[in-house]
Amino acid sequence: LEIPTPRWTTIQAAKLGVAPPDVVPATVQERAWSSPIWYTPDAQARKAANMAWLRKAFARAKADNSLGLVLIAHANPGFENFWPPSYLARYFRMFHGTKLPNPLPASAYDDYVRILGEEVESYGKPTALFHGDTHLFRIDKPLFSAKTRRPFENFTRVETFGWPDSHWVHVAVDPANPELFICTAQ
Repeated sequence: LEIPTPRWTTIQAAKLGVAPPDVVPATVQERAWSSPIWYTPDAQARKAANMAWLRKAFARAKADNSLGLVLIAHANPGFENFWPPSYLARYFRMFHGTKLPNPLPASAYDDYVRILGEEVESYGKPTALFHGDTHLFRIDKPLFSAKTRRPFENFTRVETFGWPDSHWVHVAVDPANPELFICTAQ
C-alpha cells in the first residue's frame, strides 16, 4: 500500500480556495493490482456518485449564476443511442447497408444522458461536454430534449482527438458570443 495522497480534485479545490467535492474521498491510496485487498466500489455506487456529481455541478452553476458550464469525461456516452427515430434514420441512411438495431439495446449511459438532458434543459445556458474515448474529433449538438425531441441549442459536445490523429482543441470563452465556448481544432 502507498501512503494516502490528495486526489487531483482536492488539490484543485485548495488552489481555488473552495471546498473539495464531497462525492469522492479527498485522498486516494494506491494498491498493487495483485493485492488481495484491492477494492473497487461496485458499479451502482460509482454510478450514483457520478450522477450526484453531475446534478451538483449544474446546481452550483445555477447558484453562482455562471455564464456556462463545462463538463469533462473520458467516455463517449453514445448520444446517438438516444436520438429520435427520424434523426437516427437521417444519420444512418448515409451508410449503405447499415440498419438500426430495433429496439436499441439498453446502455450503461442511459441514466447519465437522461440526467444531462434534464439539467441542460433547466439550466438553459451554454453547456459543453468534452470527452475522448472513440478518438474521432467532432464538435456537434447531439443531445436531444425529451420535451421537444429537438437538439439542445445550448449544449455542445467536443469529442477530442485521439490516436492516431493527435492534435488539440483550442477553447476560448467569449461572453459576447451566445455560444460562449468557441472551440477550434488545431
